Amino acid sequence: MTADNASQIDQNTIRLVLLPKYNSSISSYTTISLKDPTNDGESRQFLVSQPENKLYSLNKTDFKDQYKEKQKVTKNGQPIKSLMLTTTTKSNCLIIGKTPEIYVGTIFNQIYFLLSFFVQFLRQDHLRLLSYDDLCEMFEDSESLGSLIKMKISFKESLETICETVRENGETFYKVSEARILDYINQRVDRIFEHFPCSLKSQLLRKLQRVNNLVPSTEVIKLSHINASIDLLSSFVDKYYLNKVRARYDFGPLIEYHEKLAQMEEMNKVAEDNLERLNEKLQNNGSSKRKRKQIGTKKVVKRIAVGKGALDMFFGKNK
Repeated sequence: MTADNASQIDQNTIRLVLLPKYNSSISSYTTISLKDPTNDGESRQFLVSQPENKLYSLNKTDFKDQYKEKQKVTKNGQPIKSLMLTTTTKSNCLIIGKTPEIYVGTIFNQIYFLLSFFVQFLRQDHLRLLSYDDLCEMFEDSESLGSLIKMKISFKESLETICETVRENGETFYKVSEARILDYINQRVDRIFEHFPCSLKSQLLRKLQRVNNLVPSTEVIKLSHINASIDLLSSFVDKYYLNKVRARYDFGPLIEYHEKLAQMEEMNKVAEDNLERLNEKLQNNGSSKRKRKQIGTKKVVKRIAVGKGALDMFFGKNK
């Protein structure tokens, strides 16, 4: 951004994209909208860098800190958003964005679009060896894959990861393999588990310890982290694969712990309800006794006949 360009920016229309620091400064970028790999019909924004032909997923920040209860907000209850842009060539050039949009770009592996595409073939067991050109011709039937092909995105490396390969006459043929796909997803799960965020660990632990007299074991905590790691992949991996990946783990201890947790929560709820009804009953009985006591101790005023009172006798003496 030059000083002249910065001075012409409208502070209410700033859109900033943050990219990894190792990205080349000479790259050019094209925005592309692709359907979510999980086939839910929603579209997401991506960037394609040239000449590297890398794909970046754009995630918009909402400035909300879910782990900070006392975050400062505006009168409308929205997070305070501000952004300052300046240049290295002109010190007095400063733009302050009032309502900026900030996107974080992360490298996105196009393999997830392939996983989505191959689900129907695996379900129908319709598998056969195909050349790369034949596969690309099939990919063009997919809106997302077709768009990536037009952007010169290569799928060869991804296909070698999830397919069995055969080389004949200098040409490579590919056959999608469910086992290789599940192995790849397992590797992603292991990687997430190894770098599991501390904030999520604390959140999961609080959920497991929400009943005071029930403490999770180390095994239960570990299984909860693995299960959450699989859940984190659900935004771009089809449930068809995730269910099969879960079947590779023994979540029995975690399931048993959740069942005990649910039982104890139900017991505590019943006890609280019984205590509440008992308190209401005691309060009702107490108010009834107070009413009876007030009625029983009411003081009766003795009436004196006219002519026999103290004043009557006084006036009578004067006569």
